[in-house]
Amino acid sequence: MVVEFEVVNNELTIRRGERQILKIESLGGSFTRSKTEDRGNANTHRYVSDDATLQITEDHVRGGDPCRIQIRREATRPNLPLEDAIVLDDAFWFGGAEIYEQRWPINEQMHGMSAYITKDPFNFVPGHGSVQERYWVSTSGFAVVVDPGVPLYVSLNQNRDGRLRLRADNKERYEHVSEPLHLSYTILIGNSIKSVHQFAQKRFLGWPKSIPHTSMIRRPIWSTWARFKADIDQEKVLQFSLEILEHNFLFSQLEIDDKYSSEYGEFDFDAAKFPDASGMVEKLHENGFLVTVWVHPFANCDSAAYDDGRRHRFWVQNEMGDNPGHVAWWQGENAAILDVTNPAAFDWFVSRLTAFQKQYKIDSFKFDAGEANFLPILPKFSSTDEIKDDISNYTTLFVDMASIFGNLVEVRSGYRTQRHGLFVRIMDLDSKWGYDNGLRSLIPKALLFGLLGYPFVLPDMIGGNAYNGSDVGKIPDRELFVRWAQVTAYFPAMQFSIAPWQYDHQVVAVCKHLVEIHDQIVYPAIVRAAQTTAVDGSPILRPLWWIDPTDSVCHTIDSQFVVGDEILVAPILDKDATMRDIYVPSGSWTDDTTSDVHVGPKWLKHYPVPLEKIPTFTKNV
Repeated sequence: MVVEFEVVNNELTIRRGERQILKIESLGGSFTRSKTEDRGNANTHRYVSDDATLQITEDHVRGGDPCRIQIRREATRPNLPLEDAIVLDDAFWFGGAEIYEQRWPINEQMHGMSAYITKDPFNFVPGHGSVQERYWVSTSGFAVVVDPGVPLYVSLNQNRDGRLRLRADNKERYEHVSEPLHLSYTILIGNSIKSVHQFAQKRFLGWPKSIPHTSMIRRPIWSTWARFKADIDQEKVLQFSLEILEHNFLFSQLEIDDKYSSEYGEFDFDAAKFPDASGMVEKLHENGFLVTVWVHPFANCDSAAYDDGRRHRFWVQNEMGDNPGHVAWWQGENAAILDVTNPAAFDWFVSRLTAFQKQYKIDSFKFDAGEANFLPILPKFSSTDEIKDDISNYTTLFVDMASIFGNLVEVRSGYRTQRHGLFVRIMDLDSKWGYDNGLRSLIPKALLFGLLGYPFVLPDMIGGNAYNGSDVGKIPDRELFVRWAQVTAYFPAMQFSIAPWQYDHQVVAVCKHLVEIHDQIVYPAIVRAAQTTAVDGSPILRPLWWIDPTDSVCHTIDSQFVVGDEILVAPILDKDATMRDIYVPSGSWTDDTTSDVHVGPKWLKHYPVPLEKIPTFTKNV
């Protein structure tokens, strides 16, 4: 592939033949060419301005591989920010980070310039989320990958300017950077969005080579959280398990969530709430449940764990380095957070969890948090080798630690941790319909996770977290609950907390049928797709453009997805809707409801969808 580029004043333009395929603005002041070097495997072009140097390297590539152009700007003095603006143009873009109001593609998203660090998107709106990578790809067949050493800030479509802005800056959490800043990234240029993404996955992102515990894939996870919140005790946990059994629902594990411990930071069961925790776990095991419990990296200041960690400097320290840096999280305003860069702290945390696990015969853990936004301002770590310049590496180290506990673990944050075959949980969703963290955002989030190399998507609780309950007490709207269950039946995992029997017999029947479909039909398809994932990183839940990357209609569809290459899923995502338009991509597909065969690409207009149905189509080989 032959491309040409030119630098004129403060703009870089890349062309393929007569066609402009990429434009980058604001490269700095007016640059003049310094020299060009041909090193056999690459050509390097150097430019200079008053404030920075610019180096553009063209890698010579093998036939069929995308063209690679590496951009590196270096400031000539400290504290001088560097910013480039990539023009979105008329292409559709994907990638980046999980956010509160997720879209697919991301062109309709809009957020101002902020530090690109892993951040809890539920409590920090807008914010780059718990799962993120420095990677964006477009339907024009090019991708952008920012180097991990850049103290990065990002804005997207700020003031609807049609720009993805990348900024190297040393303010806020990057104040430890004292040398002149650099902004460096790679541009990949290929023949299609799919081919360039597959190369980026192989060269930059990676993917898991193993899969989570198959019980988590095959049968539903049941959690105490959405139904009981922190008001749990031994009686409620056992009663919940008996209800699941009495209603003859399939299950894998029962997840004991917040708040079972005596204090936040302790790995124990509160004796007042759980007088016989060992007996409780034993009873759950007898009834066939695996048992997992919720853990996090925080310790509130009133806990014994805080005092122990403070004496041994196991918590991230404050700016002076003489005490834990106090942080706020959703269950405490005065807490400390584990220093995962400290091997002794790492071992202490793991050994305490292991002892907890052995004492009560717990099967595994649900790891919460791990985002860099919870760190104290100007944190002091035991070692800065892995944190320097990129504080999101805190998330990397936290997930590495979680992975020690095996493939029954789930995490909610991810950054450069694709290698772990773990379930990665979507951030808490609200019990509502829209893109604003409701049902409409579920498919875009799942497709994003797969694109970034996290194929084992855990969609969190069916119906949302019931933070904003409807007129039916504290449970989500009945129709919303059913439609939510229909979507997640085709995900790599299902998770209940609000129980179907909190509604009526029809909801129980519909949900039980969906669980059986997941067990008998979806589970085998997920496992087959996961086998492909282990080889080349292909997502398990695939966007329609994965089937046909050149079909422009597929580029913008955010309400359908494909399980592997086998099952096309087109759920209802709007309240009171009883029909929808369905796009059938290229190929031959059999309607699983009517047995009609449809050869795409084509639209099925006004397809009827009663409450108890979800349209699905099986690919004909």
